[in-house]
Amino acid sequence: MALGLADKIAIVTVVKNVVPMIEHHVSGAHLDGRIVDVSYVSMPVMELTDHDRLVDALVEKSIRKIEEKHAQAIVLGCTAMIEVAERVKEQLLAKGYDVPVLEAAQTALMLLELQVKMGLTHSRETYGKHK
Repeated sequence: MALGLADKIAIVTVVKNVVPMIEHHVSGAHLDGRIVDVSYVSMPVMELTDHDRLVDALVEKSIRKIEEKHAQAIVLGCTAMIEVAERVKEQLLAKGYDVPVLEAAQTALMLLELQVKMGLTHSRETYGKHK
């Protein structure tokens, strides 16, 4: 979804040790030129329920990635980062940064819903035919 909204995307995840895994997936998908940065907010998953702290950390990190890496969209890189994307987007907009902020779980669910509504499935030529 983010690739259709911006040319340069930054992913912000929870902790440092998750970054290499995400970078590996980015490289494997040949998205190195589009994903301009993968960073973290130093908040373990169990602490993500502190939405105020999480939003503050995400806004701060997002601004740095927009300014330093020229990110044009922010992807929240942990499915436990729920119910904060809108607040992050609003705070970024209030500070003059009008970029999409995507929550991974919500985005995946909405894309799946759209595929079902449109009757779309994966290409059988790409992923094989059912036997």
